[in-house]
Amino acid sequence: KEPAVVTPVLVLLADLTRPSTRLGVVSPSNHSQTFAETKATLRRSWPWYLGFALVLLVYLIIRVWLLEYPLLMEKGGAGPGLNQRLAFAAKLVGKYFVLLFWPANLAFSHIIPRPQELLTLQVMGPILLLMLLGYLAGKFWSREKALLFGLGWFIVGILPVLHLTLINIPLMESWLYLPEIGFFIFLVALGKIVLRSKLLRVTVTILIVLLLGMRSFVRSADWADPTRLFEKNVYLYPRSYPAWFGLGEAYLARGRNQDAIQALGQAADLAPGRWPPKLLLANAYLANNEDEKAKRKLLQILRRRPNKAWARLWLGVIYCRSGLWQKAKEEFVRALSGKPQIPWLYHLIGSTHLALEEKRLAEAAFEKASKIRLLSLEDHAQIHADLGLLLKKKGRIWDARREFELALRFHPENKQAQKELEMLR
Repeated sequence: KEPAVVTPVLVLLADLTRPSTRLGVVSPSNHSQTFAETKATLRRSWPWYLGFALVLLVYLIIRVWLLEYPLLMEKGGAGPGLNQRLAFAAKLVGKYFVLLFWPANLAFSHIIPRPQELLTLQVMGPILLLMLLGYLAGKFWSREKALLFGLGWFIVGILPVLHLTLINIPLMESWLYLPEIGFFIFLVALGKIVLRSKLLRVTVTILIVLLLGMRSFVRSADWADPTRLFEKNVYLYPRSYPAWFGLGEAYLARGRNQDAIQALGQAADLAPGRWPPKLLLANAYLANNEDEKAKRKLLQILRRRPNKAWARLWLGVIYCRSGLWQKAKEEFVRALSGKPQIPWLYHLIGSTHLALEEKRLAEAAFEKASKIRLLSLEDHAQIHADLGLLLKKKGRIWDARREFELALRFHPENKQAQKELEMLR
């Protein structure tokens, strides 16, 4: 997602490094012909470039509207100075080169300390390597334009994630997916020039593809299992907040509540100012029937962010599990005016009205819920089925039964509600 914002630039780069057949130039061998082609391409294709830029702008606007920020940018704060950012960018380029040439210690999220001095191997090495690659691309420009195109693709693709602007996560292997395509274009083009023997070219290609293919196969197994993925990440970087947070989320999804509590506690300790680990930790406590601890975590969030709708929602659920339906209703209503907007709140408000024997108000809330187009029939039913499970786990059998019946009212084929009702009978 993050490097994809450079797609229009890559299209422009492809056009400007590709010979134009419309000018009638068979073999562009000198710079004047290449410059003429460039001017003609710009004159002919500028509406396409403008269109790409507008599409990108619309994409960013939608992303801001959905997520409240365009990319993984941090909000506020001056951050380090320009020289420090440039040095850090150079160091990150070096780390990405290491991932390309020696993809051994891969991780979802890496911890990369900022360099304290400019004249170090970690900073100057990547700069000198880029200069060497740029020299080769320029030297062999007339023989193989794909050199410059591939190197340009790599540099343009990796620029958005080099922390020249503040980003939440220092380095992620997934940010290399787009830039590495350009880098391998560069390597293939260079191999065509350096390796004269066709047999040698084929042998090297097969060897690289086999090695990277095997590594990709193993890594795909990591990504297929979130627990395995984040356990490796925590092993490599025991001080990584994203790693502990992801591990806690994976444990919680597997029902390993106690492990989730420990992992999310580590994440909360590493990032005490962030609310997501506290919210997920409250969920883990709730799943483990430790409602008071969950309540304390939610109140911590609300003291600093009183408009955080998710914290209000889960606090309301805790009140439901305690039979405090009036308090639960008040929290759900307050969550309606908070951020982000949660489409299924009217279902929960309706459930509190029913528990308080306010049937007319309950029906009005359910009618509002049914008009929400973002939810399918299964979604409408699952909200009540999930609340029923939480109530049943706390021993509130009659309240749970009411929620399972509500689930079947919105979607009679809901298997979970059918099964739970049969067990309760």
